[in-house]
Amino acid sequence: MFNMLLSMKKAAIYLVVLLLAFFPVMLAQGPVKTYAANAADAEVVATEPEETAAPVETVPAKVAEKLPEVSVTELPEIDQLEIPEITNAKINARENMIAKRNDLDQEWLKLKLEEKAAAQAEAAKKAEAEKSSSSGRSWSAGADLGRFKLTAYCPCYECSEGWGRMTSSGRTAQANHTIATDPRVIPEGTRVIINGQVYVAEDQGGGVKGNHIDIFFEHHATTDDFGVQYAEVYLAE
Repeated sequence: MFNMLLSMKKAAIYLVVLLLAFFPVMLAQGPVKTYAANAADAEVVATEPEETAAPVETVPAKVAEKLPEVSVTELPEIDQLEIPEITNAKINARENMIAKRNDLDQEWLKLKLEEKAAAQAEAAKKAEAEKSSSSGRSWSAGADLGRFKLTAYCPCYECSEGWGRMTSSGRTAQANHTIATDPRVIPEGTRVIINGQVYVAEDQGGGVKGNHIDIFFEHHATTDDFGVQYAEVYLAE
């Protein structure tokens, strides 16, 4: 219904413009030239329009008086007319589109939060299982923990990256005492025997994974001399 009314409104505007453009031309027509019946004389006779023929008014006089004077060149584009119904329809459509986009964004955010929560729960479950497995080992004093890769580090920035003697357990690292281990293999606080020397797992390292032990030394030159070695590791009493 709204589209039909809008079409009728546009048609009325064009009709009024056409009438205003061509009506003055019709009124401005002058006398009509006619020729005598005698072709020999060929006398042109000027005749006035018949007074009996009343001019045809296509637009009622009362309506024509109320019509505004609109120039064809000043006629506004139909798409630029400020029609309240069209303006309100555009606003409502834009608001509906924004509301729908917000709903989609909320659904996407909810889905991502659920996925993140599920991943965190799975990681926590896996870590708990690994911790239980490590703490549940039935080790006895002197048990052979296996063959380990041995490396060395010291308090210098190159080795400790600014941590110095501070360990992940909060204790101060000491030579011939502190080692960094993978807590999934050798838990923190475990005492082990390496090449006859007793060490305590008090530190961790980013590159210490699996059967790998990093032994603390006082000086960097000692770590260079130590290099990379392999040895059997035993559980101390």
